[in-house]
Amino acid sequence: MAGSTQILTDTFYVKKDTITPIITDNQTGDDVWRSTDTTTYNVDFNDTGGSLLSYFETRVSTNPGGNPYV
Repeated sequence: MAGSTQILTDTFYVKKDTITPIITDNQTGDDVWRSTDTTTYNVDFNDTGGSLLSYFETRVSTNPGGNPYV
């Protein structure tokens, strides 16, 4: 409508997640790079607040620190 104005407050806001999930490495040591899958790891991911963590993803490579990813 021409000539009609209205001021709205709180019409838009951004929700930004600032609470990080907790990652717990349940084994001691063993920070060695491996070229074969000779072991398993026990790692827990937990959401204690508002991060709403529901899953996690991993990426592995056949080379230390880089491509190609498997």
